[in-house]
Amino acid sequence: MPSAASLRATPLNLGIGTGFADVTEYLHPGTSIDLLNLTGLGNLTLAAGTAGPLTPTGVPLVFSSSTQGAAVWASTELLLWDGTFEMADDAFVSRLQAAVDTGRMLNGNLTVQTQLFSPVNGSMEVRLIYDWSRTETPIELLDLSDRPDDGGGALRASWSLVHDDDFARYLIYLKPDGWAVPPTAAELQGGMEPDAAVALHSRLQTDVFTAGGQPLIDGQDYSAVIVVEYADGRLGTPSMPLGPATPSDEIPRPPNSGEAMPSTLSNAADGDLEVRWERCTALDHASTRLYASTVERTDVLGLTPEVDLPKTDGNETVLSLQPGRVYWIGLTCVDEAGQENLSDALILGPVVPTGGLDDGRAPPALKDVEATDAPNDEGGRLLVTWTPSIAVDCAFYTVWLHELGDIQSMDQPGQDDGPYATLVAEAVAELRDGTLAFEEAQVVTDCAANETVVDDIGGRELVDGRTYLVAVTAHDVWLNVDLSLGQDTIIDDAIPFRNVIDEGMPPARLEKIEAFDHPNDDGGAIDVVFPPSAADDFDHYLVWTFTEAITNVSAWHMDGVLSDSTSALRIETQRIDADGSSFELTMNEALHRNQDGTWSVVPIEDGMTVHAAVTVHDLRGNVHLDGLTTSSALAIDNLADREAPERIQEIVATDRPEDDGRAVLLEFLPSTASDVDAYEVYVLSAPFDRVSEDATPSLTLDRTPNFPVVVDRYSDGSTLEPGVTVYLAVVVRDTSGNAFLTELTTTSVAPVDDGVEDPGIYLDPITGITAAWLEQTDVLVAWEHTNDPSVRAYRVYFASATFPDVESATLAGEVQASNSFRISAAAFPELVNSSGWYIAVTPVDDVFERTSVEPIFLPPLAQGEGGDGAADDGLDLGTYLTGPNAIIAGLILITVLLALLVLRRRGGEGGKSYTLQEATWGIQEDAFGPLPSGPAPAAPPAAPASTASALAAPEALSVDLYAAAQQLSPARMEAPVTRTTAPAANIDGLLDDLGLESTPPSTQAGLDTSFLDDLL
Repeated sequence: MPSAASLRATPLNLGIGTGFADVTEYLHPGTSIDLLNLTGLGNLTLAAGTAGPLTPTGVPLVFSSSTQGAAVWASTELLLWDGTFEMADDAFVSRLQAAVDTGRMLNGNLTVQTQLFSPVNGSMEVRLIYDWSRTETPIELLDLSDRPDDGGGALRASWSLVHDDDFARYLIYLKPDGWAVPPTAAELQGGMEPDAAVALHSRLQTDVFTAGGQPLIDGQDYSAVIVVEYADGRLGTPSMPLGPATPSDEIPRPPNSGEAMPSTLSNAADGDLEVRWERCTALDHASTRLYASTVERTDVLGLTPEVDLPKTDGNETVLSLQPGRVYWIGLTCVDEAGQENLSDALILGPVVPTGGLDDGRAPPALKDVEATDAPNDEGGRLLVTWTPSIAVDCAFYTVWLHELGDIQSMDQPGQDDGPYATLVAEAVAELRDGTLAFEEAQVVTDCAANETVVDDIGGRELVDGRTYLVAVTAHDVWLNVDLSLGQDTIIDDAIPFRNVIDEGMPPARLEKIEAFDHPNDDGGAIDVVFPPSAADDFDHYLVWTFTEAITNVSAWHMDGVLSDSTSALRIETQRIDADGSSFELTMNEALHRNQDGTWSVVPIEDGMTVHAAVTVHDLRGNVHLDGLTTSSALAIDNLADREAPERIQEIVATDRPEDDGRAVLLEFLPSTASDVDAYEVYVLSAPFDRVSEDATPSLTLDRTPNFPVVVDRYSDGSTLEPGVTVYLAVVVRDTSGNAFLTELTTTSVAPVDDGVEDPGIYLDPITGITAAWLEQTDVLVAWEHTNDPSVRAYRVYFASATFPDVESATLAGEVQASNSFRISAAAFPELVNSSGWYIAVTPVDDVFERTSVEPIFLPPLAQGEGGDGAADDGLDLGTYLTGPNAIIAGLILITVLLALLVLRRRGGEGGKSYTLQEATWGIQEDAFGPLPSGPAPAAPPAAPASTASALAAPEALSVDLYAAAQQLSPARMEAPVTRTTAPAANIDGLLDDLGLESTPPSTQAGLDTSFLDDLL
């Protein structure tokens, strides 16, 4: 059946007895139909029942419709009936009592209407006496079902209300597989204990946890009855049994909503992301796990949790991520049994953890946006190109699509006029004014990119031959974006087509697949690890698990349809992250061949060998189903595992080429054990064949190491030396902590100095390094992330003296994703705040580390200083730029400029002593006749040193005012100027503020400095 087909039984006719009616208008869930009134029948005569108790007789209910294959669902809600009983019949009394027992109950009262009539004319007086006594209100069990969103072992029951005066409590009894015959009150009171008791008569629902006093078992069927206990201890009439109902431990649903945004806390670091979410609703909620992905996704399969937050810690936290990078945050709820649904997660994003202030300005509209059919494909794809954004804070692009429909037949697409162009123009106008809307098609997280291929719109595949309108917008790190679709936003149209006539080529098979035992479990799961596919038309993966080696899965995937009897896991995300990391998935089921040759899905158990394979499918369903690469793992109960993996025997160490002789390369044959957790590399300067349990390895590798491994330190933390032979051994440890520490195979090598001082010099140095005292004992180091994608980690060093390279410094630690590190005084007792420290950060790639550094200096924590002290970066202008100092600095700056003018004019025209007069009072060259010439005045002696002051100006801004006046004195005497006397200014006060002596030197006592009054 096509996925878009919808079958609905319209019109629908209903027939009962001899009546028929059209009930199409009643086809709504919850709508009741009065059959007899609708079909025009006053009553419906049924065949006679059997003697004794009243026995219902079946009557056909006929549905008919002109729509073939449409399903119809109906249920009986109410049946009203009447009967005729012969009073002369010996069974009359029993039949009358049965009619009373099955009467209609309304508001706690049982109502039965009776009428006397005779089949022939005549008269007879009949007296019918019905004696009864009201003992209790009948009770009915209305519902028995599994308690939702819980940890299993519980059923929820509800019942009708009883309001008798001597009511004591409700009693509920459960029994596995139910009762063959409804129990009586005597049977319940004599041999069974109630599984639930409710003493409040208005409470009509409760949860039941036992059956016959034993805890409920998930997956077991149970039935229940309810009875009322009265004040005198007697039990009323039990209800009819209700069931079966089965308890189960549901996997918790994710939070319903949440938000993520860059942290606005005052002490937040760049990359801190605040995440808040609605609390998990599971009754057995234990924790909330947060995942971070650098690719867009709808699940968290294969991701490692960033945080596992217990429910007692609330519903908000801060994640430390790489600043400026685009992330999607996934949240799942975990119950007390450790269950979580990785395929159903709350996804928040895209979001960019960043620092600084939001400028509120969106990046400008992109230029040269163009959409075309993707070449050389099987259809359903569009190639979208654009010119990268010029915004420096650009974070990502969003590609928007609007499906216009199949309009290509109107005329040739691409023409500037005609029906097609007119319809496209009208749609573009409606998109701009908001009448129509775009749908998000894809997010491109690389702002340097200028193209992408789009194959879906809102999760729906693109249809060949249909026209799509395309737009691209740029977002900055604060998610500012211009969605106004103004005239500067380009909207282009394109139509996808199939360009390949022959059958398309399927994606290449995955060549590397690894299977491991899942750690820290009871042997009920394995992990499957594989790299991402490079297919450009990728659609999904299928991860297969079998209890025997299978390289051809075509029997379970015929005609592109996956068989129902398979445990294959479907993954629709091509990459686990933007760095191309491998997928790591946990599988707890496998296909098993039965003795009769059939296959069935079985849970993985301790001791079971499980074989894994992965198939890659493209958009058109092309896939390689045979010749698959497989890997196997033995499921192990890690809680009871005491067997260590076999020792590593094949180990080779070589000198690292083209370096300074301070590192070697290590390779070894990985262990075949399926429960490998890590490889520990031990490096010593003397031969050895054993290590102690508390020994510290030189480095620890995960269970899928990349070779060769760079070893540059001994196990005690010291660095390797050129020409000194080192001895290496590898210890493999399983997930239970088991490992052989004796009779180790070792290898030796002497590193060679090839004359390269810094083999990692090609790595850019780390910038923006800052350091500050934290809580008076620790040091917080922060830096800017490098833009080099090859950098895998950062190392932090410190020393009491400056160092040009890290060889003479102490390694404080290494981080990978973070751009900050806390050096703890507990780990390094020598780190005292009474001394200054030099700190550096180096980048590390897969092979080398940049060892040459320029450390920053962190001064000691001064007495009386607060808890935090930052590294001294020089002059703090905030100390000097107060209000009075700013005025003084401005006056001094004017004076300096005037002095510079004097010097420039003197240098250009040679000995013109009138220069400063002309600059000050505007004297013309010929105002007083010929200008005298003479030697330049001698330089005055230096002013005496002044006492330092809190308001003292920086040394670079100090000015010798008297020297400037001495230069001006001869010109004033030779060319006197008459001017109005200005009031004297308080020059002494200003000089005092500047920290200068107000009394001039004795050699300048006769100098006339009145011109300074006007200047100041």
